[in-house]
Amino acid sequence: MSIQELGVIAEQNLPIKIIILNNGSLGMVRQWQEIFYDSRYSQSVFASQPSFSKLAEAYGIKGIDARTEEEVRQAFTEEFPEHKPVLINVYVEPEENVYPMIAPGKGINEMVGVKKR
Repeated sequence: MSIQELGVIAEQNLPIKIIILNNGSLGMVRQWQEIFYDSRYSQSVFASQPSFSKLAEAYGIKGIDARTEEEVRQAFTEEFPEHKPVLINVYVEPEENVYPMIAPGKGINEMVGVKKR
């Protein structure tokens, strides 16, 4: 997603729900560096980042920060039935990984984190 897309969503009043799983880094890049490059992190973990909820609000889109499971549940319950755009910034653990994924040089049939049949 880019910032310009927030402008289009707001201008067209599109009922798009944006959910950021925010681990404070470039998540997949950090995960690759952890798993395949012995945790040698380079330009993937950030000391600071913008407030994505305030960025959404700057465009007139409702922005929500959710730090607990209850806040996530409340945001989903209240905002998904609404026919309007919303950005929900869900904070997750910095070390949280996403699976399945494809290792460097491997094919889609060789995903990591998938049970083989």
